[in-house]
Amino acid sequence: MSQFTQAVNVLSSPSLVRTLPPLPTTERGKNVTISCNPSDPDQIIYCSGKSVVVRRASDPYGSGSYVYRGHQAACNVAKFSRNGNYVASGDASGKVRVWAANVEDKRSKLELQVLGGPITDLAWDGESKKIVVCGDGGSGLHVKCFIWDSGNNCGEFVGHNKRATTVDYKPTRPFRIMSGSEDFKTVFYSGPPFKRTSDSTPHTNYVNCLRYSPCGSYVASCGSDKRVALHDGAVGSVLKASDEAHSGSVYALAWAKEADKIVTCGADKKVKVMSVPELSVEGCYELGSELSDFAVGCCAVAEGEYVAVTLDGRLHVLGKEAYGPGPGVTIGGHQGGITCMDVGGGKVVTGGSDGNVAVWDLDKKECR
Repeated sequence: MSQFTQAVNVLSSPSLVRTLPPLPTTERGKNVTISCNPSDPDQIIYCSGKSVVVRRASDPYGSGSYVYRGHQAACNVAKFSRNGNYVASGDASGKVRVWAANVEDKRSKLELQVLGGPITDLAWDGESKKIVVCGDGGSGLHVKCFIWDSGNNCGEFVGHNKRATTVDYKPTRPFRIMSGSEDFKTVFYSGPPFKRTSDSTPHTNYVNCLRYSPCGSYVASCGSDKRVALHDGAVGSVLKASDEAHSGSVYALAWAKEADKIVTCGADKKVKVMSVPELSVEGCYELGSELSDFAVGCCAVAEGEYVAVTLDGRLHVLGKEAYGPGPGVTIGGHQGGITCMDVGGGKVVTGGSDGNVAVWDLDKKECR
């Protein structure tokens, strides 16, 4: 009887050993926002359904992974603050939640209804005090900026007449904000309080992504017109553009840790490293030849090391020594809910609503 009681106590008091996170949610024709923690670049963050996933690029199945489940609607974007203490995440209902990433319970600090429709992108200022968001504002504004601990607005963001798809905040003083939209325009704001100072049309199709360089000197943008453009970070003017970066839509870009390079990814199933300010291609990764190999998101996690997302949700860790064909180190899993599972021999086998079967090797820390 005592042995039975002891066994029951063990079963009734389980402890979390490891989290095996889901893959990013993807949709054809749209990019995926994946980024890293500025204070710990090996820690990447992305959205999966209504959840936010944080995991390490060097140990994606290790104990450092966790999932935040505070949203009631599909989550579209999540980013760490510059100091790494907080995360801001925006969802399809137009709400932004700010939560503490540096405590065990990930407690919520703010929930704010910012836009009337889905939020598509957001960015923190360099002091981790303000957040700018963009998306579908309906008949109202498509870009807003606010002080996160009070919710107070920081200016008026006019200029777009269609859904804003991307936005970024200059990390250094004097602060600036640039946004891009489905109206093909980029709009430049100065402040705070922010107001529109200029706009331009560097792209002939949707502006999919734009990002400030770490020093704030440049802004790089990319679009569905296959073009990558480089802007002056202080005034927003176009300095250079490349129409030969990709043979398909360019979905996303990120600044490399070297700060004189950007990494881009696109519908041609390639991830390219380009020099700045020349915008010449220094290296190329070819992720495959299938529709599922569309490269829809990317970020830089270390010098010469990048993470890319393909349309099927897989994550690919790429290094500069591996330019050419091949998907790099692939991080697998599920995009949908898990419907069945079996455990044995140090492995976990799962089947999901996405139609995939995954075999997780707990000892080798890998999934296939």
